[in-house]
Amino acid sequence: MRHCSRESFLVAVINDKNNQLATGINYSNESYIIHINRSNSFIYDESIQALYFSINKTFFEKLEAQIGLCGENTITKGYSKTLDQTNKRNYFNLFPSIFLNYTFNSYKSLSVNYNRRIDRPSYGDLNPFRFYNTSYNYSEGNPFLNSYLTDNIEIAYTYKNLYTSIYWNHISNGFNEVTYVEPNSIIQRVIPNNFFNQQDLGF
Repeated sequence: MRHCSRESFLVAVINDKNNQLATGINYSNESYIIHINRSNSFIYDESIQALYFSINKTFFEKLEAQIGLCGENTITKGYSKTLDQTNKRNYFNLFPSIFLNYTFNSYKSLSVNYNRRIDRPSYGDLNPFRFYNTSYNYSEGNPFLNSYLTDNIEIAYTYKNLYTSIYWNHISNGFNEVTYVEPNSIIQRVIPNNFFNQQDLGF
């Protein structure tokens, strides 16, 4: 799972007593070659350009607010030598974050935290080569698999040494492995697909 954080960027900071402004840009270019066995080779290139903005301000010496926004543009290219198949993707995502903390006094506070994260497929998930587990079962990657986003909200209350919280998160267009049976046969095909949305609520 990945999310934008200030530690990932070259950051310029303007700071005074109650205000802080931070911006930054980041560029990464990664190339991976996965050799699963002698009959398979998968080359995957991933390039991510990101821009980050964050502002931190304190109101009335009680309320601390931090708001951030990250934009990421991702360009990928996967090539299977065995299948002579190339797949390219280009997509953009925004990752907002909000943190509010209100301090009632020295032993009591209330905070609200929201952020959005991204989960990208692994390189094995994208590799279209077939791996035969048995004579009747094989697995393969899905080069059309999409990343999925998770929105997270947490509300926390602190009273002296007591800490309690409630959280909610929502997964959009999540992916997992799905098993299909080929038509007019007993052969099983296992492949990752985007097929679900999910919500979780907990304490």
